[in-house]
Amino acid sequence: MPMYDLKCLNCGHEFEDLVSSHDAISETTCEKCGIPGLELKPSLFAASVSAGISGSTSSGSCAPGPFR
Repeated sequence: MPMYDLKCLNCGHEFEDLVSSHDAISETTCEKCGIPGLELKPSLFAASVSAGISGSTSSGSCAPGPFR
């Protein structure tokens, strides 16, 4: 189950919750006031990466690193 950053539209409380699917968010209630009506907050995990940064090495080798 994915973890979502949520904000209650009723009381403004912000929290994280494990939700079975994106559609199930409409059925999830606020942990503070208990009322449904939540919005997804932007996740830091989904933030874009600056141009020029990649996970590859400068040599382009697929050889394993120093940890074997």
